[in-house]
Amino acid sequence: MFPRAEPEITIRTGKETIECKLLCALSRRTPLYLSPDGEAIVVHRFRLGIRTLLRHLVCTRYAFGEGDKKIFLIVPVPRNVYGTLGDDYYSVFSGDRIEDRSFYHMTTFLDALELDTLE
Repeated sequence: MFPRAEPEITIRTGKETIECKLLCALSRRTPLYLSPDGEAIVVHRFRLGIRTLLRHLVCTRYAFGEGDKKIFLIVPVPRNVYGTLGDDYYSVFSGDRIEDRSFYHMTTFLDALELDTLE
């Protein structure tokens, strides 16, 4: 899911540093869970027709540096992205925040970067 633990993209402007972490989903059907303690979980399902035969969890650690803004970018965007809080989870949408990190789809991120409206 992550090629490395550190941010892949760092953007430095005159006033701030933006760190971006690329998330990779294998397909739009693959749900993604992001925890505030630095762990991302992808649930792979092996199906035969409409029946799920097997579920396999892939857990990956992530980290950000000391940038002013910390951003998750996901490609391709799965249908379901969740933030976790203990045993509970909630849906995450483009522009939402998870702790001190923001979650963006690539097109929303590029639009917000151009308009200087990144949260």
